[in-house]
Amino acid sequence: MNTRYVLPAWLFALCAIAGCSQPAEVPFTDGAGPDEPKGSGLPQAPAPRVKKTTAELLVGTWHGVSIDGQQIPKEWIFVMEFMDDGSLNIFVNDQKNIPAVKMGTYKLTGDRIKLSTPANAEGPARDWSIVIKEISNSEFTSAIVLANGKEKERTVFKRATKP
Repeated sequence: MNTRYVLPAWLFALCAIAGCSQPAEVPFTDGAGPDEPKGSGLPQAPAPRVKKTTAELLVGTWHGVSIDGQQIPKEWIFVMEFMDDGSLNIFVNDQKNIPAVKMGTYKLTGDRIKLSTPANAEGPARDWSIVIKEISNSEFTSAIVLANGKEKERTVFKRATKP
């Protein structure tokens, strides 16, 4: 018999038989225990870092360091403290006037903060707005918004405490 014709027939029969059989199930294991979910076996990337919102960045104590590019004198104190419940504390001591402490509220909408302080012995009630020009974990730049919509007094603050 000629092997030239028999060998291809044998190979065809072997492949046909192997192709018709069911594959054996091999359980996937990635080292996880029986109670742990099965994964792909590949290393997992850490969860993505979520950028803090403006409201989260704003909460904390901020010390004024400059107004319109002019350094605030070191002996002066200008502190704004924003709490996560919407309350606000402002402390100003410019060494010329009686130190002022104002407590009030704030409401953040987009990049605008509406500030309100009630009347007290130091002065009448006051409502005003500031716009956030820049904010990060360590620095906050704002400007006062006038009634006509124009801005004045660009103030730079540095964070006093970690958020």
